[in-house]
Amino acid sequence: MNLEVMKKFKERVHQYDMRTPLQVPAIYPDIVGEDAWDDRWDASNPYREIVDLTLHWGKLPLEHILKWQHDFNGYSSDVDHVSSIWIKDLFASLMDTELKRQVDEQYRKLDLYQQGGISYFKIVVDTVFKMSSMTEESLKSFIMDFGKNGLAKVPNENVCLITFQVDGVAERLADSSLLRSKSLTQYVEGFTYCSVPKFKMVFVNKSVEYTYQDATGGSSLASMSSADVLLKIKETSRAAVAIYDHLQLGKKWNLPEKHVNNAVIVPKCDNCGDPNHLSPKCPKPCDEEKCKKARESRARARDSEGGRGGQGRGGRGGRGGHGGGAGRGIGSEGQRAPWDSTAKSSNSGVMMVNGAWKMLCNKGCGWNESHTTKYHDEHQQLAATFKVPPHHPYWLLSGKPYTAAAVAAGVLSPSVAGATQVPTSLSVLASLTSVVDRHMTNVESAEMSSFLGELCNVLGN
Repeated sequence: MNLEVMKKFKERVHQYDMRTPLQVPAIYPDIVGEDAWDDRWDASNPYREIVDLTLHWGKLPLEHILKWQHDFNGYSSDVDHVSSIWIKDLFASLMDTELKRQVDEQYRKLDLYQQGGISYFKIVVDTVFKMSSMTEESLKSFIMDFGKNGLAKVPNENVCLITFQVDGVAERLADSSLLRSKSLTQYVEGFTYCSVPKFKMVFVNKSVEYTYQDATGGSSLASMSSADVLLKIKETSRAAVAIYDHLQLGKKWNLPEKHVNNAVIVPKCDNCGDPNHLSPKCPKPCDEEKCKKARESRARARDSEGGRGGQGRGGRGGRGGHGGGAGRGIGSEGQRAPWDSTAKSSNSGVMMVNGAWKMLCNKGCGWNESHTTKYHDEHQQLAATFKVPPHHPYWLLSGKPYTAAAVAAGVLSPSVAGATQVPTSLSVLASLTSVVDRHMTNVESAEMSSFLGELCNVLGN
């Protein structure tokens, strides 16, 4: 979902201290002059209003942002300018192909000195969160659906996840004065559909309180403004997260037994059992009966380990199961296990297989020592010489040396009168990749090692 992408983006911006470009002065006096940067943006005034675009991306129009980007390109420090480039590259990596196409189409129409990470960010959020009647209905439906289905439909009944999402939706509606008290009551109702009784009862009582006050005229819910409703929703979110954290610390936040998709599964060939390839590329004669048995075995494993299977929930078979009972049993034995906050899913595509570090390609190549799924097409074109980039986790985990290939020098953008030439993202990323590659395997500090690992994720596997 778009709000989850925004959350990841904000975390990266704060983590790597790239906030300055997105702190935009709210007032633009439009003073003309070659050296009027300070006056145009009232830079000497410590009390000027600053808008944080990561929180209030709809508060300033695109025209205002383009003026800020124009002056930022000409007068910002080298460090802040690199941050602007990083913001663009980071957001581009988080978008799907169709959204990126739409954004790039608008971005290319801008003048050269209006281009940069700030204007790119603004075009993205305007495209994604543009308010229309259809958008309004969609946002309100999100809260309404949570009110009907509750935490039971949230992955792992994760309170932090749903509160972040609902707060973001509510803010977007409130910005357009479209948030109503009905969304507040639906939000509270959603928390009553939870499998942890101590959490559930708090919001059952709150829901009853709202209903009683509304019925007796002791509440002003119907006349609340959008801003007031937003405050109430955020108050509810804070309470929900506080209770959730308290129950987690006391190991009383129980979730269904582990799902099969949380387990570490090493794919292997159904035909011969070799983990180095999958059945479509098996060099041995195909044994249809053996392949069929392997597929059936996986299906049985999913059915037995699926968290909400077995007896079903309210008459329907749950996720991973096909039961049709009327009870609320969970899992194959109705047991519940504490949530493991340390568990992490392995999504790097690198794992130790049969004593050797290998990469996984889900496009038919299976486990190999040359590429992951992301680099499948490049590997097909340059099979004899292709290697994953030096910042890929494979090199760090396997400890194998990487012989860096020569990187073409970045091309500087054309100079503009009175402005410094701007390095392209290619040159910046090439330099950063070189630095990370040089220090990744030699650092002894655990904090620095963690930082370099996160930096690799930002640069891309």
